[in-house]
Amino acid sequence: MKRAATLVECGMIPAAVSRELGISASSVKKAVKEFGVVVSAPKLGRKRKFPLDLVKLAQRMKRKGMFSSEIAVFIGETTEYEVTKRQVAYMTKDVKRLKREDIKDKKVLALKNKRVTRNASRNLEICTTYRNGESLSEVAQKFGLTRERVRQILIQNKVARRPG
Repeated sequence: MKRAATLVECGMIPAAVSRELGISASSVKKAVKEFGVVVSAPKLGRKRKFPLDLVKLAQRMKRKGMFSSEIAVFIGETTEYEVTKRQVAYMTKDVKRLKREDIKDKKVLALKNKRVTRNASRNLEICTTYRNGESLSEVAQKFGLTRERVRQILIQNKVARRPG
């Protein structure tokens, strides 16, 4: 029990302590009370806490009309934080998004028109390799994809073979 109180005092939340020690969360809370550990309210919750500036940024972006996946990419590119779209959705669950026709911000419109893909750098390399004269089969073999998938990526990126 003392170990549970010590872990909570060090900053772990009771749910994490209970998982680590194999006891119930209520037992952890009893130990905290018993040993007189002073715990601020946020540490007792199960929810992960986010820095206030990050939450405000995510909420502002959602109000401007962006979706969670777009906000996650934007935050990853422009700040030191790395968040998933689920975390963004949690931070902005009480915020209403603008409809597309009501969006006035040109930067947001540009981001909304740009597709968010996980493999953007790989796709760029595929397009470059194909433009340099390799066949669909050669490109597919090089990247471990099917010939059909390479063709789809090229069509999606509007790539034509380099003349010559």
